[in-house]
Formats: sequence, C-alpha cells, structure tokens
Amino acid sequence: MTSRLLMSLAVMICTLTPSPSSSQEQSRDALWSADIDYMIERLELTHPNLYANIPKEEFLEHADELKRSIPDATDVEMVFGIRKLVARIGNTHTFCRPLAFTNRDDELARQFHYYPAAYHPFDDGLYVLCIFRRLLTTHFGNY
Repeated sequence: MTSRLLMSLAVMICTLTPSPSSSQEQSRDALWSADIDYMIERLELTHPNLYANIPKEEFLEHADELKRSIPDATDVEMVFGIRKLVARIGNTHTFCRPLAFTNRDDELARQFHYYPAAYHPFDDGLYVLCIFRRLLTTHFGNY
C-alpha cells in the first residue's frame, strides 16, 4: 500500500512539475508579460501609496494595453512602455531606470545611454543634483 502511494505521489509530482526545457523556452512575449506582472506585484507590495494619483483600474488597464502591444513592439519600445507605465503613477520618487546600473553588453543595453548624474529643471535652469560614481567609473573608467 505504501509503495503504491509513493508511486502515485511521484507520478503526480512529475506531471505537475514543468520540464526544464519548457520553462527555458518561454517566448519573448511571455517573458515581457511576466516582467510587467512582477513589476506591478512588487510596486503594490512596496509602494506606500501606489494609487494616490491614478485609480488602480486605470493603471492596470494601461498595463494590459502594454501587454497587448508586446507582439508588435521592439524590446526598446517595451522598455519605454514600462517607463511610461511607471510614470503614470504620478510621483517623482517612483521611476524606472532600466539597465543603468548593470554591466550588460548586449543589443538592448547599447540602445540606452546614461549621463552619470541626476538633473532637475528648476525655474531658472537645469541643475545637476548629484553624480553617480558607479556610473561615472563604469562608463568613463576610474578617475
């Protein structure tokens, strides 16, 4: 009796566990969609007042619209779509800066250029608020 139970349990586990090849072969579209879902999940868990400036339903509709655009969008368009979605939250402390602090060297990373500083447009002009040493050394070598 115990061996039949163990065998049945083993068959159920093998049936319910995805094979490594199927999870590794996820489509580009599925990966972008999962990224968007994960970002929203993390924002909802960590943001103190995520829906203060935009109703949740409206934000999620924009997210769904972005996910529907995945098949026709390039990776660069997806990154900017995510940035636009995050900007809809409507506060300056929530933003998306993709690839800025990575050492990636692929086609997507080469599409983005960052200045190693934070700027702010005040009424009397654009001012440097701070310089990011990590970006400075990553892009320009040690100084």
